[in-house]
Parts: sequence; structure tokens; C-alpha cells
Amino acid sequence: MIWIEELKKHLQIKRDNLLLGIESAKKARDQAPSAMESHSDTTRSEKEKLIYALESQLKELDEIISSIPKNINNSNNSLIVEEWRFVKVLLKNGLLKICIVPEGIGGHIIDDVRLVSSKTPLGNAILGKKKGDKFIFKNAEGKIEDVQ
Repeated sequence: MIWIEELKKHLQIKRDNLLLGIESAKKARDQAPSAMESHSDTTRSEKEKLIYALESQLKELDEIISSIPKNINNSNNSLIVEEWRFVKVLLKNGLLKICIVPEGIGGHIIDDVRLVSSKTPLGNAILGKKKGDKFIFKNAEGKIEDVQ
């Protein structure tokens, strides 16, 4: 389906930006004076910390990208809400299109589809539900309109 391809593109762009950040931080680190050259300049050690943090984020992102299923079956009408599923949810303020994702990549919007972590209150409220099921979220009733 198109939305999962958009998600993959979004994550790839995020990955490319992390790689650029790592490359830039490495250049800045290599150009900074060493401890022998300047005892008071901490730029080199700060850039080392930044590189480590960015590389950690890259590793987490690579794990998330590799966890996206290659084949998401959309033919079964009784699909339950689980990670990587596209879900239409009817709430008191209208219809919400979401994709349930692992913790760490929620909070983004791709086109009109919100990425909702399975660990959030909304994600938690709808996990395991199927089309037509009702649930409670923020003291209001919601309904699963569609699951793909």
C-alpha cells in the first residue's frame, strides 16, 4: 500500500540526514585542536560525544527500518490492530488516520497519516482491536472504522 512506502521514504530521509550530521561532526572534530594543542578548547571532545549520539540514533533507526514487514497482508477483513497497520479511528473530533509504529518513531505526520507509537495511550487503547470495535480514549468512546 502507498502509505507504507511513504513511511519508508520518510525514514530513509531521516537516515540520510543522520549520516550527513555524522559526517559534518567528524569533519569538525578532525579540524578542532587536540588536547595537546589547546588545553581549554573542548570542541574535539564535544564533537566525539555528538558523533556517538548520532551513531546511536542511526543504529536505532536502522533497527526500525529493518523491522518493517516486507509484505503486509491487506486482504483479511478481520485484521487486528497491531504495529505497522494502517487504521482509521473515529473519535469525538472526527476521523483520524494512523499507522501504529514501534516506540521511537511516533509523532510524525506523513501526508494525512499520523504515526502513533504502540506505547502511547491511543496506541495502547486500540491495540488488539478490529474493525467495528469500540474503545475508550481520554474518557471518550472511539470506534475502529478500518484496519489495513
